[in-house]
Amino acid sequence: MLQMPLDILLGTVVGGVGLVVFLSWALGGGRRARIADADAARAHWRATHPEAPVDSVTLGDDGAAALLSLADGGAAVVCVHGDRLVGWRLDRASIARVGLGPDHLTVHLRGFGRPAVTVRIAAPAARSAWHARLAHRP
Repeated sequence: MLQMPLDILLGTVVGGVGLVVFLSWALGGGRRARIADADAARAHWRATHPEAPVDSVTLGDDGAAALLSLADGGAAVVCVHGDRLVGWRLDRASIARVGLGPDHLTVHLRGFGRPAVTVRIAAPAARSAWHARLAHRP
């Protein structure tokens, strides 16, 4: 039977795992998506929800999320989830609560796979308008 000293075995395992992590990062595995502009948010929503046209888009200041006003009077959010964009319609059934911060709005969504989405909006009027709209969804 072939035997290997424990220190060599542990060094090989730790070194191998470290090499895989480094290569994943170096080849773009740690890259996050970003919403470049309102048109990018609109295009993502159109591609995934063609039945619900977008009237207007409020893009977060950091490009991590956007709030969408839909043609049917509804609302939606498009946000970064790792290296992809995801979007959800915002209605009474999907919103658990809405928080208002000094420079952001946080929409806590219901459901296991739906995180809380923070939208950074520096303009107080826009932030307050979206808070009022989402906190009182019909």
